[in-house]
Amino acid sequence: MLSLEGKSQNPLAKVLCDLARDIRGHLDLSIAIPTEAELTENPDIFADRFLVEAQAHIQEQGGDRELVLLFDEFDTLGNYHPDAAATHLFPYLSQVIERHRFLHIIPVIGRRLEDLPTLLGLFRTAPTFEIGLINRADTDELIMQPSREVIFYEQGALDAIWDLTAGHPYFTQVICFALFSQAREDDWWQVTAEDVERAVDRALELGEGGLAWFWDGLPIAERVFFAATAEVAEMKLQETDTLAIKEG
Repeated sequence: MLSLEGKSQNPLAKVLCDLARDIRGHLDLSIAIPTEAELTENPDIFADRFLVEAQAHIQEQGGDRELVLLFDEFDTLGNYHPDAAATHLFPYLSQVIERHRFLHIIPVIGRRLEDLPTLLGLFRTAPTFEIGLINRADTDELIMQPSREVIFYEQGALDAIWDLTAGHPYFTQVICFALFSQAREDDWWQVTAEDVERAVDRALELGEGGLAWFWDGLPIAERVFFAATAEVAEMKLQETDTLAIKEG
């Protein structure tokens, strides 16, 4: 899995160089990475030399296997800039998968497809699958599986995460990342319900980008409703704090 987050304003050569480095690291390959200067002069080196060599190494390991690139945060490249990756990477990848049939690309997109006309136009024949809320069993698996050998979640912690995220994959991952960071700082790898509550503020900070996208996608009426709800909740919290001070 390769993440494109934070690469939206990078030149194509820089993105391809980073992708080559990530691919070599993930697959533990011993092949040369094209330099950014080489890719600036000839971007096709990435596909025609590096990816071809990567595929050859995969086949040498046995079995009828092909290279699959799972791009997380693919839609973060959707903002236009004349020299940005979005302007060139989408067309480039479209040409590459036509030229090299061993390559398969799975882009993970966190917004509505109709908001990405360039992407739709270039990959119009590709099948799409919408991933909505996941059930409780899959949520628990998403929480535990990636770090099963490192961190242990008590049942109360799993319940607390489910209560907060209701099976939303993005927010589940965000709070798990916050919990992992918190556990590393505390050097305590058993997560309780209290740990989940303590990690909420950090999770909100880490998920700011996703929350902003979620907010921008709401109709105005729903924005007003949620803003008013948040304001009322904040007022009640302040009233509770004031009452506690007086009683104290």
